[in-house]
Amino acid sequence: MFSAALVLLLCNKPLCTKQTHSQMWPAAANNDKTVLMTEARAGTLEMCVANGKRYRWEHLSVNIHQAARVGTMRNSAISR
Repeated sequence: MFSAALVLLLCNKPLCTKQTHSQMWPAAANNDKTVLMTEARAGTLEMCVANGKRYRWEHLSVNIHQAARVGTMRNSAISR
């Protein structure tokens, strides 16, 4: 079983810590608006966020396929 740290190491993503708090992943999105918009549209943009004393990478955008699933779940819940 892979640990989260090993998976992050293999994909070159830094650990989400106090030092990387509020930074984007991929790192190029921190300095390049074009990369930021491209990754946001693709649904792959992440930001290091804090939840109390814990830090984690969180997706900032939802791509259309994810939105479609949420809409389907919401519609089926409403129709009940």
